[in-house]
Amino acid sequence: VNLKPEKSYSFVLTNRGNSAGGLQHRVTAKTAPDVLRTKPAFIGKTNLDGMITVQLPEVPVNENIKGYYIIIVPLKKSRGKFIKPWESPDEMELD
Repeated sequence: VNLKPEKSYSFVLTNRGNSAGGLQHRVTAKTAPDVLRTKPAFIGKTNLDGMITVQLPEVPVNENIKGYYIIIVPLKKSRGKFIKPWESPDEMELD
């Protein structure tokens, strides 16, 4: 599923067992606006502590941004190329 920016989505959460008569909860969520038109840039290389500096793109002044969520997705390399482990985020094991 490709989510669109600034759109509300509504869905029902149920338990994994018997959905008939089980606990159900309706949830509505709204996606954030698409304010980053370009990818963040890495400044320099990883330091000895394993830290990197990232420069975020400028945001239009008319946007009311309170913060950023930075999500790190671990990737594996094989023969110098990154392996794409998932076709969509739904396939990720987040346990």
